[in-house]
Amino acid sequence: MKITEVLNKYPHLRAAAEGDNEEILHFFKSASMNNEKFIIRYDRSPDYFLHLKEQSEKFYVLLMLNQDMSIGGTATFLLRSHFHNGERVKMAYLADLRTSPTLYKRTRVEWRQFYQDLVKNFQQAEEFDGCKYLYTAILKDNHDAIRALTKKNSDLIYDEITNYKAVSLMARIPFIPEYKKIITANKYSIRKAVSANRERIFEFLREENLNKSFGYFFSKSEGDEFSRREQSWQDFDIESFLIVENNNGEMVGVVYPRTFSKSKKLVCEKMSWRLKLLCKFLSLFKHCKLDIGSEIKLLYLTHLEIKLSLDDASREAIFKMMIDYLYDRKITKDYHAILFINFSRRSLVKSLNRRRYVYKNTDVVLYQVMSREDYENHVNLMDLSKTGILGFEIGIA
Repeated sequence: MKITEVLNKYPHLRAAAEGDNEEILHFFKSASMNNEKFIIRYDRSPDYFLHLKEQSEKFYVLLMLNQDMSIGGTATFLLRSHFHNGERVKMAYLADLRTSPTLYKRTRVEWRQFYQDLVKNFQQAEEFDGCKYLYTAILKDNHDAIRALTKKNSDLIYDEITNYKAVSLMARIPFIPEYKKIITANKYSIRKAVSANRERIFEFLREENLNKSFGYFFSKSEGDEFSRREQSWQDFDIESFLIVENNNGEMVGVVYPRTFSKSKKLVCEKMSWRLKLLCKFLSLFKHCKLDIGSEIKLLYLTHLEIKLSLDDASREAIFKMMIDYLYDRKITKDYHAILFINFSRRSLVKSLNRRRYVYKNTDVVLYQVMSREDYENHVNLMDLSKTGILGFEIGIA
């Protein structure tokens, strides 16, 4: 089965091509994201497809067209390889699902019909290259979307598989003392990586992801995610990794703090007065200033892995070492926030004293999307009971 053949039934849906770049960018510019505190715009200029190549080994972008055939909505499927029970499996992640409030009504009907067709048949779709699982993320507070998508009589099932918090760490206040000192100096040390550490970092990432329910496919075989990132991420640099080791020199944690500003930006278009006050307060500690119309500069914690076999207290302490290193070395000075994902099971943020570290949590739920028939017959259900964690990074979500 080919998706292009299925799309022939829907005159207001089509696959995107590189030649659609300018029109897609224009659509994203007009599709701001709102909440009660601020309005932000997603900027993917100059090349919408550039970040998609950073996100996944393969992708498929669907365009929803208005009556005049202009773009009124997008849906992107990111195809990735993961470990599952030690084997490589391919998974599809639904991202960038955006529609204009004025999208042609007929197109909305076509999209719903096509989406049902796709969910029922994506495993046989040639473009999906043998994917076994389809999943997506929805903000926990988006009650309207969750109610609409999880109706009991729907032919599609959104089955909750796990939840996480997207954490925006905005500042460490220097004059606030710790409630409780976490003693790590005599157990662990942290340093920047050197190029010769590439294989050790790779092996550590591979081992930790093998131990997850659906870890990233860091492997020496075809489809290796680490090599893909080295080749597709702009300015990928082993020497920007941070390594945490124990007293025996064993690696117990790694992280690669980096920006994706060359391929995607968030632009602040409006702020509440409370948020403006917070930004002014944070600017007292030499954090970069945030103005209306300017980019929100974000430092993403990619490749964040802390040895799963350690107890929670040790994992939290190692994570705090990483965060303090970034602040102590002034790596954060040019950014408005550090972004990372914190899974509810094996949480890492308990060590961050709320009086000293200013951060905001956004609750997100991950759902597996499947047909009712597959769900009722228990076909390819995603089971995260092993760790409650899968390979998932906010920088490339």
